[in-house]
Amino acid sequence: GKHLAQVLQGIRRELVAIGKAILALLSTAKADAVSRIQSTLEEGTGVVTTRGDVRFVDEQYLSVDNRENLKEKGYALFNAFVQYDAPGGRFYVRGGVKNLTDQVYLTDAQEFSSIGNIQTAYYGDPRTWSGTVGFRF
Repeated sequence: GKHLAQVLQGIRRELVAIGKAILALLSTAKADAVSRIQSTLEEGTGVVTTRGDVRFVDEQYLSVDNRENLKEKGYALFNAFVQYDAPGGRFYVRGGVKNLTDQVYLTDAQEFSSIGNIQTAYYGDPRTWSGTVGFRF
């Protein structure tokens, strides 16, 4: 209980001092009486799973001749999903969002200097929501 919390706080201080971050959450209820972490699930219990990811793309030229006006400055895309598996595991519902922050970004560009200096650019997908209902046979 309290000793573990002190150890975790000490580790956190050391990691912060060297430029690393850590998030630690205690897993006990009031007065360190009962753990909220369960190592097994009871029969007939539904399960909720959350997931997230980040994709970072650094600054890049989008045309073959490295034109400044066809340069992407770099961006990060955040995605998040949640899934509920019903008791028994055969039925599930999933919802998600891609590009959570609705980041505007370029994925590709072309330049045609031989045809009137035409330049085109292609944008990535905006925030996109999804939902799935599934059944396992």
